[in-house]
Amino acid sequence: MKNCLVFGKNGLIGKTIVDSLKRSNHSVFSNPKIDWNNKELVPRQVEDSVAAFFESTIGKNWIIFWFAGKGGFSVPQEQFDFDEAIFQCFLDSVEKNMKHPGLVVLSSSA
Repeated sequence: MKNCLVFGKNGLIGKTIVDSLKRSNHSVFSNPKIDWNNKELVPRQVEDSVAAFFESTIGKNWIIFWFAGKGGFSVPQEQFDFDEAIFQCFLDSVEKNMKHPGLVVLSSSA
């Protein structure tokens, strides 16, 4: 069994992965809902979710899935810039809080 954290779990890919993980008896971390529309709050919410996840996985196998972001053909540059900044915040948070190796999976439906 792996301990899993899924960002973007309400999107097309995320919902499918969460269902599959649960059917396979993996533990899916219940991080608080991230308010993606509040651009000032999101970095802190991502950081807090990552830190809390790693606190709960000490000595356990873990996987983090990143399916968040709104990038696509008709998205303004501002959204891409925001997505990039939040993804970098996520990576920095993983690096800061990770106690032992695991797996980070990145995918997008954009």
